[in-house]
Amino acid sequence: MNAPVSIPPFDSSVALYRWTIALSGRLAQMRLSFQGDLDAFLIFLVFAADTLRRSRPGLRGTDQDGTQQTGGINALSISEITGIPRETARRKLQALITMGCVVRDANGLYQVDPGFNLDKLLTELGAGPSHPPLVGALMGRLNMVQDAATPAPNRKA
Repeated sequence: MNAPVSIPPFDSSVALYRWTIALSGRLAQMRLSFQGDLDAFLIFLVFAADTLRRSRPGLRGTDQDGTQQTGGINALSISEITGIPRETARRKLQALITMGCVVRDANGLYQVDPGFNLDKLLTELGAGPSHPPLVGALMGRLNMVQDAATPAPNRKA
């Protein structure tokens, strides 16, 4: 018979604070990577997800022989997926083309530029070693809160 699993105490305020720090750090990195435009990054994520989906064997978007289907997404679909107005989505798509992130094919469909290093971007966003100043300040504050909550070792006089 297995012993019951012990669940550590959960402090929702600390968990929420940590989540806020992590999210703000990623958003700040995304903003820097996409010239301050989080909508453009959101649109790019749609293409990245589509590219990753089509490149994985066994997932919809891959032929039975394992070859990747060609694909792309039109501006109207991007607008519907993201909730960004269609004309705004078109402007953002043009900016992504200029940045070298996205290309448009002869059928008017957009997809990640084959020359764009998607792996590098995802690695930077997922495990970037440096934090923007705000995130560093928040992390420092969290460490101070944790240090204050940790009991001091008993000292003998």
